[in-house]
Amino acid sequence: MKYLIGQTAYGKQIGKCSRHKYIYAKCIDCEKVRWINYYTYYLKGKSKRCASCSKINRLSNVWKGGRTIREGYAIVRVYPKDEYYSMASGNGYVPEHRLVMAKSVGRPLARKEVVHHINGEKTDNRIENLRLMESSKFHNTNYSGAYKEGYAEGYKAGLCFRGVAHAS
Repeated sequence: MKYLIGQTAYGKQIGKCSRHKYIYAKCIDCEKVRWINYYTYYLKGKSKRCASCSKINRLSNVWKGGRTIREGYAIVRVYPKDEYYSMASGNGYVPEHRLVMAKSVGRPLARKEVVHHINGEKTDNRIENLRLMESSKFHNTNYSGAYKEGYAEGYKAGLCFRGVAHAS
């Protein structure tokens, strides 16, 4: 049987164990349709979002702003309608430094492009602290040893690129 958005039915009629009244409704974010308890939907004004959208939505009580730290890097939540969504991992997050650089150049970054933190601080995502490199080969050739030797300390001491003084 095909149901229409806004149609109501009792639990037993739609295969639920409950005898409560339900309404067939669409999620306001992803447009997924499902049966929702009528009382919760209309009288309490809740359940406008499906369970998966409510977990990631800013109105949820577990929402932390869409920004978190993983492996030392700040990551930011992006949504399918965002022009930079193609850069997101499977869970919808993008490293913040890549997002800042993409917005600066005005296009999504390719997977092979590397964004380097000039001062070595992984959470310092100011555009003046970021450098875009076309591949990890260049990045690894020129910066890999610097991180092992304490790149942030070297930067503070006035050294940046293979022992050459940086321009301040």
